[in-house]
Amino acid sequence: AQNIVDALGHTEVIDDAVAPTCTTTGLTEGKHCSVCNEVLKAQEVVPAQHNLEHYEAKEATCTESGYNAYDKCTICDYSTYVEILPEHKFESGSNQCIFCKQTTTITWELVTDEKSLNLGDQIIIVATNDDSYYALGTNQASNNRTATSIELIGDSVIINDSVQIIILESGTAEGQFAFKVTDGYLYAASTTSNHLKTQDSIENNGSWTITISEGIATVKANQSNKNWLRFNPNNGSPIFSCYGSGQQDISIYKASYIICNHSYDSEIIEPTCLNKGYTKHVCSKCGDSYQDNEEDALGHDLTQYEKLEPTCENSGHNAYEVCSRCDYTTYEELSPRHNYDADGKCTECDAVKEETPAATFALGADGTASHTDGTSKTSYSETVDGYTLTITDGTNMYTGARDLKGNGCIKFGTGSNTGSMTIDVPVDITKVIIYVAQYKANTTKITVNGTAYTIATASNNGEYTAIEVDTTSDKTITFATESDGKRAMINSIEFYK
Repeated sequence: AQNIVDALGHTEVIDDAVAPTCTTTGLTEGKHCSVCNEVLKAQEVVPAQHNLEHYEAKEATCTESGYNAYDKCTICDYSTYVEILPEHKFESGSNQCIFCKQTTTITWELVTDEKSLNLGDQIIIVATNDDSYYALGTNQASNNRTATSIELIGDSVIINDSVQIIILESGTAEGQFAFKVTDGYLYAASTTSNHLKTQDSIENNGSWTITISEGIATVKANQSNKNWLRFNPNNGSPIFSCYGSGQQDISIYKASYIICNHSYDSEIIEPTCLNKGYTKHVCSKCGDSYQDNEEDALGHDLTQYEKLEPTCENSGHNAYEVCSRCDYTTYEELSPRHNYDADGKCTECDAVKEETPAATFALGADGTASHTDGTSKTSYSETVDGYTLTITDGTNMYTGARDLKGNGCIKFGTGSNTGSMTIDVPVDITKVIIYVAQYKANTTKITVNGTAYTIATASNNGEYTAIEVDTTSDKTITFATESDGKRAMINSIEFYK
């Protein structure tokens, strides 16, 4: 009979781990039997992997290189670093570098290879028709873009402010561009109609593929139909739009910036009394300019003259100054004038003061010789000889009234209520005379600018009392009837300068 012998068991052997490198895979630790070679613990593949450090992008300037954001391995020489060479940078439509402020000549040159187009480039879309050149314009014509006439000189085109400058940005797919314009992004707006419009964001229908052969550009949006940017002469009203087929070819011209080798002409601007002096330098090639050698303004060189009083016949003047270098002066002439005493007689000659009103306001038309109470109003206006009488804040005021003699009047107050008004006086009027009478023969008491008057003359007789008001400084007159003499009639008002 056979005897049963126990199994020997595996003889384990360690399979050493293998460390990965940046470019080769590694293995984890494993085990196998040295007798039967059975794998007791399988080794697993460890992927190759760089130990990366990340670096943020640095913008290139006119004098220093830059780079895009990149990663670099600390173990090996792996790196995604891409150098951006120094170059000038210009805002759309500007010919001055944002870094060094140098100005350039901008030329628009035909693009013959789409590989020469880069993000940030400025381009224009151009087409020809019957020996005329057109560029895609800035104006939207319903569902399309207008075409604007341009000029071709040599290999470059000359544009104007109506030409749409396009800035190339990243499209929605690799190798495609978005067309950034002033108010958004150009896009093929329909798959069934010929449309080219502008939208706020970048969508597939605004992501364009560009291929160029012998200067002819094929520009197609990322949609199924009506996606081909073309030129349409449109019977004399040319447009650019998107089509499925047909119409006319387009080309792309790219902005090229040439830094001007300035040649400056200089002009010395002498200082004046009020303005600084300086030397102005203007480039005869590009128009760039700057100024230096600044000098302070000279200030006035003043001669002073004393006041000369006017006489009855000759003009005078206030004290004044005159600059010897310029026409600056503070001269102010004083007109001839008499020196009247309280009686209106000139103290220096025999002249007697004659006052003539600058304007006389009749306050309504004359009419039937009977009392008429007029119409209730809160304001009144009348213009005579360039002066306007303005009455506001009227209470119980009646315009179009007449007295017993038929004179046009304004009536104030009623049998039970007082009346009032405010007169606004022009700035050059120094005296106002108000002609006031009793209403019929009733007691009339008034207050004018706080001074009380009892009126004795009666409108029955057409007789009026002159109330004189000094308006040299105060240009507002308040007039009101009193409770114990509520009614009054005003026949006219005179303004004196």
